[in-house]
Amino acid sequence: MRGEGRDALPGFIAFPVPFLPFCGMSMNWQLFVALKAVKSRLPFGEALRRFKRRKVGYRPHPSNIGSTVEDLARLYALLHAQGGRMSGTVLEIGTGWFPISGILARLAGAERVILTDITPHMDALTFATAREIVTERLDQLAPLFGFDAAAARATLADAHTPEALGLDYHAPFRLDAIPDRSLDVVISRACLEHIPVPDLRGLMAGLFGKLRDDGVMIHAIDNGDHLAQIDRGISRLNFLTWSERKHALIGRLMLAGENRLRHQQYAELFREAGYRVAAEDRFIHEPTRQQVGALALVPPYDSMTPDELATVTSWFMLRPGR
Repeated sequence: MRGEGRDALPGFIAFPVPFLPFCGMSMNWQLFVALKAVKSRLPFGEALRRFKRRKVGYRPHPSNIGSTVEDLARLYALLHAQGGRMSGTVLEIGTGWFPISGILARLAGAERVILTDITPHMDALTFATAREIVTERLDQLAPLFGFDAAAARATLADAHTPEALGLDYHAPFRLDAIPDRSLDVVISRACLEHIPVPDLRGLMAGLFGKLRDDGVMIHAIDNGDHLAQIDRGISRLNFLTWSERKHALIGRLMLAGENRLRHQQYAELFREAGYRVAAEDRFIHEPTRQQVGALALVPPYDSMTPDELATVTSWFMLRPGR
């Protein structure tokens, strides 16, 4: 799939952007990394963030909400096209601040949703914000996710806490806390790209035994260099020009980063972990594809095709078994 549509809906980045005072501003990526390195190491930084959140609130930009809905709608479409549905117990990998995915999963038919993070991000305020975001858009969301808007409105009106809505938050998440063969659906959105490859292999292998025999996984993955959302003067493939040493250093400085896997590498990793790719879709960003020849790509990216490199978003549906 090739086009311009996703340019208007940039995805969530995995870290907040407190240095950009208004949407559309661009910042040099090296400066951003330096500021992020300092900010992430300030004493009491998390306490300060929570204090600010209580005083002034914290709401995602409308474009981020739009891209979240678009990704999730594509995942649900893959699920339904393969005869699957949102039901039973759902686990979300990497919920982040706003549990929009989890709320939609409950409204679409899941009986229970397990939200997970390595460190806590969601709190009462961000849950309330996500609930408000979904409530405001129920008429538009209902046909995309297959639920009745009026019934969903009544459900959300009575659910003032995650627990009241059937959401369990596990942060820090421990895989051994999930019973074997207990999960019907595993979902992630803009998360897997932030997990180092050895850890991602371990997570996929560990989740294999947690899925029911007829369970499914659906994943939306942002394959572009997230720093290109900060610095509009660099390519979405800029991080593929870095050596492994430089890539690791920048990840350590920000206490965040991306594993740089491409679409076909994710597919192979999933297969190695025992999953069958039941359905997949991709977005090839044509301007990025045109840039490939001008970039000093490092191995193994220098031997990949322009389409492989310029696939900036991937959507996968997986089933256990070959």
